[in-house]
Amino acid sequence: MKNSFKLLILSLFFVVFSSCKDNDKETIGCLNMYVPLTANITYVDANGTNLLFGNNPTYPVENIKIYTKNGENQTPLTFKVYKEAKFISITIEKQESGTFFIELKPNLVDKITYNTKNPANDPCTDLVLTKLQQNEVNVQYDDKTQLWTLKK
Repeated sequence: MKNSFKLLILSLFFVVFSSCKDNDKETIGCLNMYVPLTANITYVDANGTNLLFGNNPTYPVENIKIYTKNGENQTPLTFKVYKEAKFISITIEKQESGTFFIELKPNLVDKITYNTKNPANDPCTDLVLTKLQQNEVNVQYDDKTQLWTLKK
Protein backbone atom coordinates (compact mmCIF):
# COMPACT_ATOMS: atom_id res chain seq x y z
CA MET A 1 0.00 0.00 0.00
CA LYS A 2 2.84 2.33 0.86
CA ASN A 3 4.50 1.63 -2.46
CA SER A 4 1.26 2.23 -4.35
CA PHE A 5 0.85 5.60 -2.67
CA LYS A 6 4.45 6.57 -3.49
CA LEU A 7 3.96 5.44 -7.07
CA LEU A 8 0.76 7.49 -7.33
CA ILE A 9 2.48 10.62 -5.96
CA LEU A 10 5.46 10.10 -8.25
CA SER A 11 3.15 9.67 -11.26
CA LEU A 12 1.23 12.86 -10.42
CA PHE A 13 4.49 14.74 -9.95
CA PHE A 14 5.73 13.53 -13.34
CA VAL A 15 2.47 14.43 -15.13
CA VAL A 16 2.29 17.91 -13.60
CA PHE A 17 5.86 18.90 -14.34
CA SER A 18 6.18 17.22 -17.70
CA SER A 19 3.11 19.03 -19.03
CA CYS A 20 4.77 22.42 -18.58
CA LYS A 21 6.76 23.59 -21.56
CA ASP A 22 9.53 26.13 -21.41
CA ASN A 23 8.03 28.12 -24.25
CA ASP A 24 4.57 28.42 -22.69
CA LYS A 25 3.62 32.08 -22.45
CA GLU A 26 2.34 33.33 -19.17
CA THR A 27 -1.29 34.28 -19.05
CA ILE A 28 -1.55 37.78 -17.68
CA GLY A 29 -4.68 38.84 -15.87
CA CYS A 30 -5.00 42.57 -15.29
CA LEU A 31 -7.70 44.31 -13.35
CA ASN A 32 -10.34 45.61 -15.70
CA MET A 33 -10.42 49.03 -14.10
CA TYR A 34 -10.45 51.99 -16.44
CA VAL A 35 -8.15 54.82 -15.40
CA PRO A 36 -8.32 57.73 -17.83
CA LEU A 37 -5.21 59.34 -19.27
CA THR A 38 -5.29 62.98 -18.26
CA ALA A 39 -3.24 66.09 -18.94
CA ASN A 40 -3.37 68.63 -16.12
CA ILE A 41 -2.62 72.02 -17.61
CA THR A 42 -2.54 75.69 -16.81
CA TYR A 43 -1.81 78.76 -18.91
CA VAL A 44 0.50 81.55 -17.78
CA ASP A 45 1.95 84.68 -19.35
CA ALA A 46 5.64 85.71 -19.45
CA ASN A 47 5.37 86.98 -15.85
CA GLY A 48 3.87 83.73 -14.54
CA THR A 49 0.37 85.17 -14.12
CA ASN A 50 -2.36 82.57 -14.52
CA LEU A 51 -4.43 83.36 -17.61
CA LEU A 52 -7.35 81.01 -16.89
CA PHE A 53 -8.25 81.89 -13.31
CA GLY A 54 -8.46 84.95 -11.11
CA ASN A 55 -10.66 88.03 -10.84
CA ASN A 56 -10.42 88.96 -14.52
CA PRO A 57 -8.87 86.05 -16.43
CA THR A 58 -7.60 86.64 -19.95
CA TYR A 59 -9.15 83.35 -21.10
CA PRO A 60 -12.08 82.40 -18.82
CA VAL A 61 -12.35 78.61 -18.55
CA GLU A 62 -16.10 78.83 -19.15
CA ASN A 63 -15.38 79.86 -22.77
CA ILE A 64 -12.64 77.33 -23.56
CA LYS A 65 -13.27 74.53 -26.05
CA ILE A 66 -11.07 71.42 -26.16
CA TYR A 67 -11.45 68.93 -28.98
CA THR A 68 -9.84 66.52 -31.43
CA LYS A 69 -10.22 66.79 -35.19
CA ASN A 70 -10.99 64.24 -37.85
CA GLY A 71 -10.87 66.22 -41.06
CA GLU A 72 -13.26 69.11 -40.48
CA ASN A 73 -15.19 67.28 -37.76
CA GLN A 74 -14.51 68.26 -34.15
CA THR A 75 -15.03 65.87 -31.26
CA PRO A 76 -15.15 67.57 -27.84
CA LEU A 77 -12.88 66.20 -25.12
CA THR A 78 -13.97 65.90 -21.54
CA PHE A 79 -12.21 68.21 -19.11
CA LYS A 80 -12.66 69.18 -15.50
CA VAL A 81 -11.97 72.60 -14.02
CA TYR A 82 -10.17 72.86 -10.67
CA LYS A 83 -10.71 76.51 -9.70
CA GLU A 84 -9.06 76.30 -6.28
CA ALA A 85 -5.89 74.67 -7.65
CA LYS A 86 -6.09 76.78 -10.85
CA PHE A 87 -5.79 74.12 -13.53
CA ILE A 88 -7.87 72.05 -15.92
CA SER A 89 -7.63 68.29 -16.33
CA ILE A 90 -8.22 67.03 -19.85
CA THR A 91 -9.11 63.40 -20.54
CA ILE A 92 -7.19 62.30 -23.62
CA GLU A 93 -7.08 59.14 -25.70
CA LYS A 94 -4.82 56.35 -24.45
CA GLN A 95 -2.40 55.92 -27.31
CA GLU A 96 1.34 56.36 -27.93
CA SER A 97 0.85 59.83 -29.41
CA GLY A 98 -1.98 62.13 -30.27
CA THR A 99 -3.17 65.64 -30.98
CA PHE A 100 -5.91 67.81 -29.54
CA PHE A 101 -6.80 71.48 -29.76
CA ILE A 102 -7.51 74.12 -27.13
CA GLU A 103 -9.59 77.05 -28.33
CA LEU A 104 -9.02 79.84 -25.83
CA LYS A 105 -11.23 82.22 -27.79
CA PRO A 106 -12.40 82.37 -31.43
CA ASN A 107 -9.41 82.44 -33.78
CA LEU A 108 -6.96 81.63 -30.94
CA VAL A 109 -6.38 77.87 -31.01
CA ASP A 110 -3.39 75.96 -29.67
CA LYS A 111 -2.44 72.65 -31.25
CA ILE A 112 -1.35 70.28 -28.48
CA THR A 113 0.55 67.10 -29.35
CA TYR A 114 1.52 64.47 -26.81
CA ASN A 115 3.53 61.30 -26.37
CA THR A 116 3.09 58.58 -23.78
CA LYS A 117 4.91 55.50 -22.59
CA ASN A 118 4.44 52.56 -20.31
CA PRO A 119 7.08 53.24 -17.64
CA ALA A 120 7.25 49.66 -16.40
CA ASN A 121 6.88 48.00 -19.82
CA ASP A 122 4.08 46.06 -18.15
CA PRO A 123 0.74 45.41 -19.88
CA CYS A 124 -1.07 46.02 -16.58
CA THR A 125 0.50 49.45 -16.04
CA ASP A 126 -1.17 52.51 -17.50
CA LEU A 127 0.44 54.86 -19.97
CA VAL A 128 1.85 58.13 -18.65
CA LEU A 129 2.40 61.40 -20.51
CA THR A 130 6.07 61.93 -21.31
CA LYS A 131 5.94 64.89 -23.67
CA LEU A 132 3.51 67.69 -24.43
CA GLN A 133 3.98 70.29 -27.15
CA GLN A 134 2.08 73.52 -27.68
CA ASN A 135 2.22 74.55 -31.34
CA GLU A 136 5.36 72.39 -31.75
CA VAL A 137 7.15 73.92 -28.73
CA ASN A 138 7.91 71.68 -25.73
CA VAL A 139 5.78 72.34 -22.66
CA GLN A 140 7.32 72.36 -19.19
CA TYR A 141 6.13 69.77 -16.65
CA ASP A 142 6.38 70.36 -12.91
CA ASP A 143 6.83 67.09 -10.98
CA LYS A 144 5.83 68.77 -7.72
CA THR A 145 2.49 70.22 -8.88
CA GLN A 146 2.02 67.62 -11.65
CA LEU A 147 1.01 70.36 -14.07
CA TRP A 148 1.95 71.08 -17.67
CA THR A 149 2.40 74.85 -17.97
CA LEU A 150 1.43 76.33 -21.33
CA LYS A 151 2.55 79.87 -22.08
CA LYS A 152 0.98 82.76 -23.96
